[in-house]
Amino acid sequence: MTGAKAFAKDHEVIMANIKLNLNLDMLAGSKKTTKLRYISRGLNNLLTESNIERLQDFQNASDVPIKKGIKVKSYRGKRHIKWLMSSEHGVFHRAGIPFIYFGMGTHTNYHQYSDIFSHINHDLFTWRLMLFTIS
Repeated sequence: MTGAKAFAKDHEVIMANIKLNLNLDMLAGSKKTTKLRYISRGLNNLLTESNIERLQDFQNASDVPIKKGIKVKSYRGKRHIKWLMSSEHGVFHRAGIPFIYFGMGTHTNYHQYSDIFSHINHDLFTWRLMLFTIS
């Protein structure tokens, strides 16, 4: 998040012109991970009703189950993680920029040395990415 804070501080003109922050973070999960999760804020100010329907169609048609909300397990004794501000999207959210954050939530390897390529569910990442146009 330090990089996002520095970017926001050093690039005020660019920040003023950003329409959407798309944050892909904490995607590795573990071999047991079966769903991609997301949270968002401010999309209703950016997207038309038609675009929101297309986003929901993308969610329903994806080869990977996509679920709204972040799964929270206990992490180092903590039961509550403030996902709204917990990654780079928080910096953009604080600046009033709409965002979509895709991640896995907490998992066995979350912030551990075991969070390595060989431990991810590789089948989960063999999905096609469908792009949609925001007009």
